[in-house]
Amino acid sequence: MKTSVIKAPARRLKLLDAYEKRGYSRILAPVPVLTRWFTWLEAGAFHYARLDAVQDWTQQTEDNSAAIKTIMKSANKSKLRDELKVISEKLFRT
Repeated sequence: MKTSVIKAPARRLKLLDAYEKRGYSRILAPVPVLTRWFTWLEAGAFHYARLDAVQDWTQQTEDNSAAIKTIMKSANKSKLRDELKVISEKLFRT
């Protein structure tokens, strides 16, 4: 997700606008560190919390790039949503 927006400033701004429209802060997802498991869990929880904004953004964009198509496929998978939900619930359980 992040690699598809980090090198495209216009695309990144539109995504951040979609986050803001849904009431989220204008920040990109944390970068997972290969050897630090918790960073992967944080990134998963971040994406789960903002999945609705990402889906709105991909539906509204007129960008037909391969990166956007990949994001659209991933964001609409129910299995991915379920897995991210489990990660988010386990991570933020008190």
